[in-house]
Amino acid sequence: MPRISEEEDPLSKERHAKMEQQFNRRHGTVPRSFEKGAAVFVQQWKAPHFVWKKGVVKRRAGAVNYEVEVDGKVIRKHANQMRPRMESEADSGLNTLLGVLQLQDYWHPTTGTTSQRNLSDVSTSSMCPSHSTQPSPPPLRRSSRVRRPVQRYGISNA
Repeated sequence: MPRISEEEDPLSKERHAKMEQQFNRRHGTVPRSFEKGAAVFVQQWKAPHFVWKKGVVKRRAGAVNYEVEVDGKVIRKHANQMRPRMESEADSGLNTLLGVLQLQDYWHPTTGTTSQRNLSDVSTSSMCPSHSTQPSPPPLRRSSRVRRPVQRYGISNA
């Protein structure tokens, strides 16, 4: 009796597609693809742990592998080690927050704000008396357990 191969059987192709869809739904797979020139975060090993670095996708090197430029070097990374990066949104969010709260950006200070900040720090420190008294450390807790000597078998003091 001749057998029909799986490539020729349309029902097996449909069954395989349904099985793959069910697996992807069940295990939460996320399709990832990155375009050339896309800004990404790349997971890199820096002992003793992984760190996320900024990079730019140079080209696709396979189904799930990409060549990414990180710190001037082109490295090959798997799609699972990459995350999309929205640089403009993060910067605008910080600027909006600083504007609403009327605060200065201490992470990226400008030259004018640093001199004003240093002058204000000097003037406030000269007006306020410094308190050199340090709070005393809390007393150490000691165990209240009563330790008894070991009583061994076979020894009699009588």
